[in-house]
Amino acid sequence: MVDDLAPDTEYRYTIHRGDELLVGGPSSRFRTAARPDVPGRTVLVFGSCAASESSSVWSAIALRDPDGLVLLGDTPYVDTTDLAVARRKQRRFLQVPELAALVRSTPTWATWDDHDFGGNDTDGKLAGKERTRQAFVEYRALRHHGAAGQGVYTSFRRGPLEVFLLDTRWFARTEQDDAGRPSLLGAAQWAWLEAGLVASTAPFKVLACGMIWDDKQNRESDDWGSYPHERERLERFLGERRIAGVVLVGGDIHVSRHLHYPDSAARVGYPLDQWIVSPLHDRTIPSLNVPHPGLRWSAVAPRTFLVVTADAGRVGAGSRPRGRARTAPGRLPPVGADRPLTAAPRRCNSQERPRTLDRIRIRGHRARPQVFCRPAGGPSHAKPLLPWPSRSSSPPNPLVRVTRTRSPT
Repeated sequence: MVDDLAPDTEYRYTIHRGDELLVGGPSSRFRTAARPDVPGRTVLVFGSCAASESSSVWSAIALRDPDGLVLLGDTPYVDTTDLAVARRKQRRFLQVPELAALVRSTPTWATWDDHDFGGNDTDGKLAGKERTRQAFVEYRALRHHGAAGQGVYTSFRRGPLEVFLLDTRWFARTEQDDAGRPSLLGAAQWAWLEAGLVASTAPFKVLACGMIWDDKQNRESDDWGSYPHERERLERFLGERRIAGVVLVGGDIHVSRHLHYPDSAARVGYPLDQWIVSPLHDRTIPSLNVPHPGLRWSAVAPRTFLVVTADAGRVGAGSRPRGRARTAPGRLPPVGADRPLTAAPRRCNSQERPRTLDRIRIRGHRARPQVFCRPAGGPSHAKPLLPWPSRSSSPPNPLVRVTRTRSPT
């Protein structure tokens, strides 16, 4: 790990194995996050369900020049617990030319879903999950992967956004709560998440995972709808600790959707919203675009990703910015696009005039909703993480030398 990098600075890097240059050139560069006390704009791209073959979707993401890429799982499809095969599939995925070009200069974070965990609709009882975790850890350069060799959950801060990437596979159905109900996150991950949310000073907090946050309404059980007590626990915790600015992001179902949950306001203090983004590849599942009373928009569309833009500024006393959903011309219009969206306890009234809006805008590559939120605090610094472009079947060489040169201003 490379430490002691200056904030908001572009670096160029080379990676060597002994005297052999593995990575270098003009595209081997990245920019670190700004200092926590510096207001600014952050753009993150989220996506799930990607093929290990050439695709224009990665080039489309690169054109947006995001501050970071977040992979939500099924990225790639591993579907085995054989270590050699898992390594090979992870490596092949990162060698997709357009993706490789993107991650050379874009900080990248990831969690997994069922297919990169080991197989369709699998949970924590899967035999051999230690091997797929080993392959994941070797090919995902994250600051931490779970704790004590368990799970791959992680979090990071980029500007006014703090992202909590949950692991909804490793612990699923391996533990029970105090009432004897199966746990999805497990005790250790719950403790980590609750402590992180309480400690966070980020204006906006994104809780993201591979699963969707409600019921898929099919024969599978890998969704938060199969663990309603876990979802209720989260909502009660957010309300009791008065944690503002939370939004939910999921993937998995090969359909993209925005759902608004007004009933959650009774526990949280404000209604939660979920954005589902899937797939990055070209295989959709129209049957999973099911009716829901909270559905604001949906898109059964291939090569889809979510763009989250957060602007940190100042808000007039007592104000709550607001926004409306929009779609790109020629795309599927959202359901209820004429209704304001909010992820804060209340909206600005007619007497309130914010000077500069603190906002978070969330939109899809194809359907583009927008929402404004009020922040709860100030940001903190997060360092970029370099992907590992290994060409061998063995784990990364710990003796690799990384040299860095600050780019001229």
